[in-house]
Amino acid sequence: MKAHLVTLLLLLLAQGCANNDCSDVQPVPPGPVIFYFADQAGNNLVGKENTQFHPDSVQILLDRKKIPFQKEYDPQQNGYKFIFYPGGKTSGGQLYQLYLNQSDSDSLEVLYTVTQGRCFSSIKYTVFFFNGTQVYMNSQNRTLTLKK
Repeated sequence: MKAHLVTLLLLLLAQGCANNDCSDVQPVPPGPVIFYFADQAGNNLVGKENTQFHPDSVQILLDRKKIPFQKEYDPQQNGYKFIFYPGGKTSGGQLYQLYLNQSDSDSLEVLYTVTQGRCFSSIKYTVFFFNGTQVYMNSQNRTLTLKK
């Protein structure tokens, strides 16, 4: 009887270890890329009044297709910041076109690594290039300042 109980417990333990069910694991969503456009003095260029560009004219494109993004007024920056989620299924990079209006556009290249986990993949942004020049994320507010 005792041997049957031990065998049953070992069988249940083995099934638990072999269980690949990820229903109880919550993936950590990747953080967004947040940026704002600034002049060389650091003043925000996108706002509704007294700025060079209007927030409604901004578009982000990938392979000539509009991608979804959010815009949010930031009183600390005295203008708008833009929020989007780049990335793919494998490590690499993507080149985005940033349209400020019909006559002014820029590029933002985002390089990233994808780590495959047992239940989900995670993405980490590694390098950013604005118009071919490397830019760095502010470690305090996780924002890129794209100076024009």
